[in-house]
Amino acid sequence: MTDFQRTAGRSAEASELDASAVNHDETRCRLRRRRAVQWLVTACVILPLLACKPSAEQAERAAEQRRQHCLDNFCEGDVVPPHDQHTQTAFKRDGRWFVGPKEYGAGGAVVFYWPSKAPTLSEAAKGESPDGRIEVFIQRGTAGDHYENVRISEREGKILERDAARPGLVTYRVKRDPGDPNTYLLRVATEFTGMGQTHPTLFCTTKVNPACTTYLQWMPGIELYVRFEAKHGSDWPQIYSEIVRIVALIKEQ
Repeated sequence: MTDFQRTAGRSAEASELDASAVNHDETRCRLRRRRAVQWLVTACVILPLLACKPSAEQAERAAEQRRQHCLDNFCEGDVVPPHDQHTQTAFKRDGRWFVGPKEYGAGGAVVFYWPSKAPTLSEAAKGESPDGRIEVFIQRGTAGDHYENVRISEREGKILERDAARPGLVTYRVKRDPGDPNTYLLRVATEFTGMGQTHPTLFCTTKVNPACTTYLQWMPGIELYVRFEAKHGSDWPQIYSEIVRIVALIKEQ
């Protein structure tokens, strides 16, 4: 065999080996691509399922959120107490059912107008001005004694003026913060006690968004949040008396 033939033979063998190596590499590449596609398909199917399955902590948190929601709202399985749907409304607070007169509103709120005392859904309320609305929201909570604000203001020397000119009402003009340019009014219905208060005390702003608000303890675990326009603040004892009269019409079932 000549050197040329041996060289040619080696070249042919090398070519066959190279071709085999190329084919082998292509096969491996195809296998890698196939595995990659299979992994991506598996990931696209499984990962969203894993992501959608809540953890024990998430499930517990969701259950607690639903429990809290159902304390104040109608939920599946609830049995609404019997009531006259034309004249009465039923609502839940703190897991307890209540029925009250529908003309004052629904969903656990009481609204009437001042000074007419007209219930918000009554014929008498037609034509009433919105700034005459007295709003009382029945909600879970503990109001605390808001007369304590008077005591604190006295101790800290923040009372600028005390006005007792109107029978049954004492008004304190208070400076809350040295950096606050506004003054505020604490209006105290001195002839009333109850609803968790030494005396029902109203907090009023007089300049920016003038309004009066307070909290009253209606029953254990349930408070009343009251708000109305500041211009009615001087009638606080009478407004408080009307609120007490109306909420007494609401009965726990």
